[in-house]
Amino acid sequence: MKRENVMREEIHVSRFTHHCLWQEKREVKMDLLVHFVDVFFTLLNLAILARVLLSWVRVSPYHPAVELLHRITEPILAPLRRVIPSIGMVDISPIIAMLLLQIIQQVLVAVIRGF
Repeated sequence: MKRENVMREEIHVSRFTHHCLWQEKREVKMDLLVHFVDVFFTLLNLAILARVLLSWVRVSPYHPAVELLHRITEPILAPLRRVIPSIGMVDISPIIAMLLLQIIQQVLVAVIRGF
């Protein structure tokens, strides 16, 4: 009788341990995904900020770094420019883009973590 109880305990502990390990692996994967989303959106925001700062100085638009920034940011900024009018000579689409990216980032992280 004791041997059966010991075996049942071992099976219960084994199942519990397996469940805990599975849960830990799931949490690690979710943390990695959240980290990836954070890094991705941070890099997008930094690219937009760099593009804004470069627009204030005289830099060749054919420089490889400038071309890379344009390729990364233009798909985000161009649709916003069509919708958002400029205020005089000031293009506010980068500000709106950065705000929208932060909102999207927060929503994605909340969805990944399950609210």
